[in-house]
Amino acid sequence: MIPRLEILEERSLLDADGTIPPEPLVPVLTGDVDLVVANAAAPATISVGQRLAAVPLTVTNRGGASSTAPSFVDYVYLSDKTVLDGGAVWVGEAPHTGILAPGGTSPAMASLTIPPTTAPGMKYLLFRADARGDQYEAGHTRQVLAVPVTVTAPDLRVTGLTAVPGAARAGDTIALRWNDLNAGRGSAPAAYADRVRVVNGRTGAVLVDTSLRYDDTRGTVASGTSRARQTSFALPQSADGVGPLQVSVTTNSARDFTEANPRGDALLNNTASLTLSSLPSAAAPALTAAVTINDGSAQRSLVKSLTVTFSDAVTLDPGAIRLTAPILYGAPLPPSVKLPTTRDIQGVDVATSLVNGKTVAVLTFHGVDAVGGALPDGLYDVVVAGAKVRGSAGQLLSGDGTLAGSNLSVGFAKLFGDTNGNGMIDDADAQQFDAARGKRRGDAGYLWYLDANGDGTVDDADAALFQQNQRMCRTPGCFYPA
Repeated sequence: MIPRLEILEERSLLDADGTIPPEPLVPVLTGDVDLVVANAAAPATISVGQRLAAVPLTVTNRGGASSTAPSFVDYVYLSDKTVLDGGAVWVGEAPHTGILAPGGTSPAMASLTIPPTTAPGMKYLLFRADARGDQYEAGHTRQVLAVPVTVTAPDLRVTGLTAVPGAARAGDTIALRWNDLNAGRGSAPAAYADRVRVVNGRTGAVLVDTSLRYDDTRGTVASGTSRARQTSFALPQSADGVGPLQVSVTTNSARDFTEANPRGDALLNNTASLTLSSLPSAAAPALTAAVTINDGSAQRSLVKSLTVTFSDAVTLDPGAIRLTAPILYGAPLPPSVKLPTTRDIQGVDVATSLVNGKTVAVLTFHGVDAVGGALPDGLYDVVVAGAKVRGSAGQLLSGDGTLAGSNLSVGFAKLFGDTNGNGMIDDADAQQFDAARGKRRGDAGYLWYLDANGDGTVDDADAALFQQNQRMCRTPGCFYPA
């Protein structure tokens, strides 16, 4: 019988990328050839991402005619079912060469790679002979050999995270060391990354955010084993390099492969963290500050601004600068009674600027605790919190001039009519007031700090207030309400 030429119809077979493209129309000779995978020696357990270089199998020609194709290729799929359908995933192949007579066999080695994101559990390896259709087979059989396998997954965890040195300073190089421990049943593929992240807990600055690839030349991380990892980074010579540094390491950070454990939290236990304390560089100069009342003149008759000048460019945390006043009770309190002794002045605005490389903070006033933008008569303290101010090298304010982190406190008495700042109304003040009385803004001799209500004239209303304070405060340290 003369073989006749026919056109093989389009057949949908899963390709290497897991899709099902239509095969091209291929001219082949008819013949009674039937190639099937007779047996395959796959391992009973396979890990996600595992590569198997040589899985032995045998193809048999069960047909009545010899094959005509000089070579053909078997495909191997992974599936939850024993049949080949659209849910199967291509995982490898096995090449063959030579002609197969009826009943003949062709041994081969399949090379397989289990996808790293495979869900663990019971699966099947499906072996399909001549998957590309290189050899025409009568009846176009779709028989596959289904071999059961159990897919296992790793459970990576970060253990033993340490930082050296443990007590750091700005500018230091920090070495981080840890282990990637595989506590799961399956091996971890040798292709993943650990994410290292370092954040300044005070400033919020992200100092390190990098991925450290695992060196796959060292092989997979088998169940129950670990791999030592390490990296290093330099702390900046700035405020961002000082304070509590929050260090975290997350293994398999991009979820390159599936993880599993009996608790179901295998992808939630991948991070370890620690907090590293960092001090300013030992070479950093001491950070100091000075307070100027108004324009620096001695008068305390009107106080409309306070200026805090730092010796460096600084970062101010919320509440770094406060203006307080004492709380005066009508009678002495017994020791057992604990009541606040100061209150914060409300309506204080703080504006900062950089002048010649130094931070200058100007305090002005509004609201119930201010009259015409000036503080009412009373005792006050400008308090600058040393722990809330940091210089450009991360150093804390030395408010007392020596100890880093100590507060700066500057007290003053505001008393209308006190033109020389001695804390009382004396003859010198009376002479100043008499000379300015009746003067208007723009006149020679007009003194703005004796114009209590700011109406532009040192008038009788100002005189009444001056005389009231003169009667009360004839000696330094006189009482006047806060």
